[in-house]
Amino acid sequence: MFYRKFIIFLFIVGTVMVAGCSQIPKTQPKDFTLYYFWNTGALAPEYYYQYEIEIDPAGKGKLTLQKGYEEKEEIFTFTVASKNWSNFYTWLRENDILRNDWKESKEILLGGSTTEVKLQVNGEKYTIPSVSILSQNERKNYYMLEERIKLLVPADIWEQIK
Repeated sequence: MFYRKFIIFLFIVGTVMVAGCSQIPKTQPKDFTLYYFWNTGALAPEYYYQYEIEIDPAGKGKLTLQKGYEEKEEIFTFTVASKNWSNFYTWLRENDILRNDWKESKEILLGGSTTEVKLQVNGEKYTIPSVSILSQNERKNYYMLEERIKLLVPADIWEQIK
């Protein structure tokens, strides 16, 4: 009898623990943020550049551009329309981007760009490793994500940094 009660108790505790774990909400949470980093990889200073995109929960964004290896930066600010920010979140959820189990490759891309994506959702932090170490299948997911991130930044900013 004791054994049976103990098993039931463990089942209930396990169910509560699983139910209590952070799950990805269907609608955009109030703490949803994005950080994206990209650089050209190792190139001569006149060809090297990097940029970071940061977007806060309200959709206020900042693109920071650094040309060459100097510390001089150009900063561009923008606002992502609420509907676009919400649609981006929905796309992340529907395409299984919000996870930390990205598969890495044994074959690292050498000489390519370096990237990093960090997302915060409902108190959880999700980090997507550099595209240069992702497996081939994961790179496809990453490149789709990268294009979606770039669409959040207004076209006129991209024109200015060409």
